[in-house]
Amino acid sequence: MKRVNKSRKSGRNTLLAAAVMGAVAPMVRAGATTGFSQTGAGPYDYNAASNWVGSTINGTWDTSLTLTAAQTVTFAATPATNPILNFNYAGAFNLTLDSSSTTTE
Repeated sequence: MKRVNKSRKSGRNTLLAAAVMGAVAPMVRAGATTGFSQTGAGPYDYNAASNWVGSTINGTWDTSLTLTAAQTVTFAATPATNPILNFNYAGAFNLTLDSSSTTTE
């Protein structure tokens, strides 16, 4: 009967698993790392903190965000701060900003 050194076999399995994960990990893209976090069509409310990474409304559609559909973001109210908007998102979809009230925003 042949004896198998379990620690060496286990080490090979661990190495194989690490190699597979290293090959697959670059294919998995994380969501936005800062700024707006929604990727779909919406509509989404600009002033809803839940639409922003870390609930921080900063006016940025970052390069780490890939839109998966044409997106609409609404302004139901004037933003609490005077936003400087940055549109650097990835994806071949349009982004529409829309005031959902008759008040000048």
